[in-house]
Amino acid sequence: MDIAKTDWRRGGLYVWFLLFSFPSAALAGSVAINEVLFDPAGSDTGQEIIEFYNAGSDDVDLSGWQVYPDGIGYFIFPSGANIAAHSFLTLNLRKDGLNTASTYFFPGATANMGNSSGSAALFTAGDRTKDTIRTFVRYQKPGSAERKTWESTAADAGLWTVGQYVDISNFSEGGSIGLVSDGAAMGASAWKIYAAPTVGQTNSAAGGSDDSGPQNSDGSSTPESTAPQFSVAPLYTVPRLDVSITAESNGIIGAPHTFLGKAWLNKKPVTDHVRFLWNFDDGAVMEGPGVSHTFAFPGVYTVSLSVNSEEAVGSENQDVSITENHIALANVEPGADGFVSLINHSAVEVDLSGWMLKGKSNTQFTLPKNTFIRQNRTLILPNKTTGLDAESIQDLAFFYPNGVIVSAEPAFSIGQHSVAIASLADSGSSVRAINTSSRSLEDPRNKADLASVAGDRGVQAAATSSLAAIGLKERLRLGFLVGGMLLALLSGFGAVFLRRVIS
Repeated sequence: MDIAKTDWRRGGLYVWFLLFSFPSAALAGSVAINEVLFDPAGSDTGQEIIEFYNAGSDDVDLSGWQVYPDGIGYFIFPSGANIAAHSFLTLNLRKDGLNTASTYFFPGATANMGNSSGSAALFTAGDRTKDTIRTFVRYQKPGSAERKTWESTAADAGLWTVGQYVDISNFSEGGSIGLVSDGAAMGASAWKIYAAPTVGQTNSAAGGSDDSGPQNSDGSSTPESTAPQFSVAPLYTVPRLDVSITAESNGIIGAPHTFLGKAWLNKKPVTDHVRFLWNFDDGAVMEGPGVSHTFAFPGVYTVSLSVNSEEAVGSENQDVSITENHIALANVEPGADGFVSLINHSAVEVDLSGWMLKGKSNTQFTLPKNTFIRQNRTLILPNKTTGLDAESIQDLAFFYPNGVIVSAEPAFSIGQHSVAIASLADSGSSVRAINTSSRSLEDPRNKADLASVAGDRGVQAAATSSLAAIGLKERLRLGFLVGGMLLALLSGFGAVFLRRVIS
């Protein structure tokens, strides 16, 4: 028996068995990514295209197939998608349109493909594994950040070699990378640069040339060849950004907390092509250099900021202590010469800029910028300035700048040893406060200071009456004390007199 002939026949029968038992797998192998336009002339958005080619002699059902342009999301071909034999199909990225038999749109892509590095992978329907990946291509300008998702999977499938990429050092905007032979995708050596894209037609129609060929050191052009362009990726260190966070370290629940992020590269501010990503340690995330976040519960939160600018990245963290809200409506004195007072029972100074008070008849007053109330202070707002028409605390509503009502219960004691008077000559004025705790509450300087800060007869009257009320309480207390002392003295003198009389 001819053993070699027998083995050949067995091998032929095995191939025949695979082709006819698993026709879909055999057909799937004929579809490949054929050309990639990752840096079109002008604006990239809506102009980037990935082209596919079916080199087989049968149509292939693409329902559920997945395309992954590195870093911008997965496109899944809809049910009924089909690519005809020996035909091309294109996928337009970040562009909306009506799908046709040969043209599809991926408006949900989250970004553009990389211009200095990137990759693309094609999978059949189902899980993304080495058994379902059909094409992989990676391109890079040496020294750029690596984008090589699915490279190792492609290597396991025998489609790519780890560390290789299509070298785009000589690439010019408006060109493309494509297979040297349509549909024959097997490693970096199968790809080259095309100065003129050939979407919808064979790559050989471009003559297999690259008008942006390499230059000699003397400036002369090197004759173009069809040799593949690829190299092994060098070791690369990602540039690091210096990042800072500017924010108050203390705050209260329910009140917006403002954060400002900045980034530097080599001590120079980074302002272009930069993304700021915030994580507030409570499940919330935001994007932008300056953001405002409201914490719902007290605690210490580690706020993190991640920044990336093209290839450079950096991050920073800052702890923020959030305490319960202790800002409350304290008292209301109705009338044109009256006032509304607020009290801060918290242990931190609170910025009241933008907080709002609403009274009857839709009257409303917004506290101007740079309005602060220190811990254990009372803030008095004249009715003449605010325009509020409340008769009592029940007539007022107190709101954070974001429109959420302040939930703290009123808690006001006329015996507080700290008084703040609002000087609001116009809507742009800031609040000034004086502290009377270091003086006697009867000290006439308090009344003078209050009147000076207020600059308003109504507020002066309110301050005077408040201090008078406090003074009355102190005088009563002093009266009881002096009376007790006199009684004790009289008792002592009486005892001495009686002893003398008896003796």
